[in-house]
Amino acid sequence: MTENEGRVEICCSRRWSAICYDGWGRIEARITCRELGFRYGAPADHGRGSGQIYRPSFSCDGHETHLQYCPFSAYCYSPEDAGVICHSSQCNETDVRLVDGQLSDANGRVEICYNGLWGSVCDDLWDAQDAQVVCRQLGYVGRLTISGRINIATLDLECNETDVRLVDGLTPHDGRVEICFNGLWGSVCDDLWDARDAQVVCRQLGYDGSSTAIQQHPVKSNASLFYYLNNVGCSGDEDRLSECEHNGIGVHKCGVGYEEAGVICNSTLDLKCNETDVRLVDGRLSNANGRVEICFNGLWGSVCDDLWDARDAQVVCRQLGYVGLSISLRRYPVLTNELSLFYHLDNVYCRGDEDRLSECEH
Repeated sequence: MTENEGRVEICCSRRWSAICYDGWGRIEARITCRELGFRYGAPADHGRGSGQIYRPSFSCDGHETHLQYCPFSAYCYSPEDAGVICHSSQCNETDVRLVDGQLSDANGRVEICYNGLWGSVCDDLWDAQDAQVVCRQLGYVGRLTISGRINIATLDLECNETDVRLVDGLTPHDGRVEICFNGLWGSVCDDLWDARDAQVVCRQLGYDGSSTAIQQHPVKSNASLFYYLNNVGCSGDEDRLSECEHNGIGVHKCGVGYEEAGVICNSTLDLKCNETDVRLVDGRLSNANGRVEICFNGLWGSVCDDLWDARDAQVVCRQLGYVGLSISLRRYPVLTNELSLFYHLDNVYCRGDEDRLSECEH
């Protein structure tokens, strides 16, 4: 046991009492950990203590601020005591670690903690002196430097906190679920992933219809550098995936590339969208290219290619959060069976410095 995990005890009649493991789950663990000053929590069993006569069992609905406010029962049938693992972030700021080592725990790729998340270190100018500092920070005596190169997706796309998106899908309405934390997209593990979780994702994306949960969704593009959510447990009525129960941001034991959660959202015209938002569909190379659609009156519609040029493309890419070179394409092929029923814009003329396509002349 450590200071952030152990058996939970509650004070009853001036005596500490263990808690029955019957009904102990994510909600009860989260409330307990928040009461103790942590942001996240996961349930655990810690065996049976000695001398425990009264062991209440709790059943919280998630709105309580303290465990004592939850409904409870004096009956206990489980021989196990309730426990928790509490945490506030994935890692401690500026900590380092070695991962993907093939020889032992004393070698591997260097990662450093920033804003509560692990991230890689580029090997530009990396030498023995840098390796010596890492080894010293980890408590080793001596040094070893290895310069390696791995294929990593370019992180040039910013995102809004807790937004979700679908990638690697056959249509714009299905795919692998990713969620944004600290400005970066990350995957969602498929442990406990079910129809209620899928329903929340589709609702957050603006769909009103049915949804289907997919486990072990195939990864076609470069896999995300991070896994943000695992053991997601939605009730089904949440508006955003981030509001659902989960183990905590970055806490997972997922196999990269074969444990991703996916969804299929109803693709009829019940798809809502935010006014003047843009999106790319029918992209054949990646999510960073495709046919441009814009939202008006709650419906997606196409943009005619009359007068379409590099300045117009630059504004679209800027609105989507991309930084860098953009290329305009005319007469873009329609690959899906659901061509937009509307054409919202024609004769678009952008100066190139606008923030949104709707600000351009048309």
